[in-house]
Amino acid sequence: MDGVVFQAYKEQNQIKVFSGNTNKFLMVHHDFSSPILARYIRIQPKTWNGHISLRMELFGCYKDCANDTKDLGMRSGNIQVSQITTSSQWDSNHGPNNARLFFTARNGRTGAWSTRPNNLNQWLQVDFKGQTVVVGISTQGRCWFTVGHNLHVVLQHQRGIIFPLQKCWPSQGIQW
Repeated sequence: MDGVVFQAYKEQNQIKVFSGNTNKFLMVHHDFSSPILARYIRIQPKTWNGHISLRMELFGCYKDCANDTKDLGMRSGNIQVSQITTSSQWDSNHGPNNARLFFTARNGRTGAWSTRPNNLNQWLQVDFKGQTVVVGISTQGRCWFTVGHNLHVVLQHQRGIIFPLQKCWPSQGIQW
């Protein structure tokens, strides 16, 4: 596993599309039908309206687990900023550390990770530093952003899992 090659997550041989939040404040959570065993998870936007931005948390466990899953550390900071990499960021106030679920704008930092260019080559990646069982994801739009936004992203893991994700901020439906 090198954090470079990823494959699509599929259910019944189809790339799985999930519904997402309808505004910038609400969180939407989805459990995966099958756990993902991965060292890396990557989210890659595919379509959007406005600007690419994201806040999220991943759920699962770091060791063998049955039903003992929890957040993996984006929100709490247990996933260090050095473990979160991105293809780009708008500037230092829009960096990967802002991609944490429920992160709020402060000290000049905006309320989410935001990309510099809006193109299909953008991604956010988490390195768990070891094999991790991932069972779900929660997402939010960019805190305090007032322009409507749809984001369709692909969530990938090292062994071949991709989820199209579309999410919205104020008042537009989303899928991911």
